[in-house]
Amino acid sequence: MSPRGMSVCAAVLLATASISCSTRQPKPGTVLDEAMLAGSVPLIWMAYWSEPAKRDADAMEKGREILRTRDLPYLERVLGKAGAGGYACGEFSLADVPLMALAMVLEVDAMKLDATPKVDAYLKRLRERPSYRAITPRTKVADASSRA
Repeated sequence: MSPRGMSVCAAVLLATASISCSTRQPKPGTVLDEAMLAGSVPLIWMAYWSEPAKRDADAMEKGREILRTRDLPYLERVLGKAGAGGYACGEFSLADVPLMALAMVLEVDAMKLDATPKVDAYLKRLRERPSYRAITPRTKVADASSRA
């Protein structure tokens, strides 16, 4: 799949997740409507498919800056309003599944999340789930496939 195709898929998944725990539809022009992570995560993640010397460090930093200034503060607010279970809708739900991709990208990238402590704790909770441990870059393919 092309980088653009992956971006579109990520946007659709995030938009679905963003509205899945809300009874109201997103307003046009809002962060929910724009599927926030589609513009930031591919800039960081796609570079990891290239050799380090060929990575576009400026594009990667642009993706991180979008995360720091737009996406992560929004997610921090969402998590601040979430229920007691510690996930986007309180308990783990479909809203959390697409955000496992963000957990993986930021695990590989090792971006600091000091300014968004709720997001940091949330991504750590996602990484503790068995479904995440099966796909993490730290899990060997043979180990992940033996869990199926």
